[in-house]
Amino acid sequence: MVGNTFSMTNTRKAPRKVLAENLRRLMDHHSYSGAEVARRAKVDPKTVTNMLNEQHNPDLDNVAAVAAVFQLSLWQLIRPNLTIEKMEDGSVDQLIENYYSANDKGKESILQVAEMAAGYQTKK
Repeated sequence: MVGNTFSMTNTRKAPRKVLAENLRRLMDHHSYSGAEVARRAKVDPKTVTNMLNEQHNPDLDNVAAVAAVFQLSLWQLIRPNLTIEKMEDGSVDQLIENYYSANDKGKESILQVAEMAAGYQTKK
């Protein structure tokens, strides 16, 4: 069955924690303050503060607005272990777009190549 190839572990970080870490990393990288992110995203500064402090469950529209400040998709802000380079170069978005555009055989091939590449990386 296509799509169930990769295993998920129970050691995943909470999405709010990942969001806070990724947002902080992006803010540092771009030298943006929370107030600057809020202004650019057109959200209340408290919204950004809450995201950074892992407070409450953020509204998806607000997360999307904050992601747009960095020319990112919402999902990228809540993806663990995604480097700034991978967030900003578009390669992951392109891979996902290719996967969703492929037929079942193409999806299977994409998954096989990804698994081989991941295995290669762990053996280096």
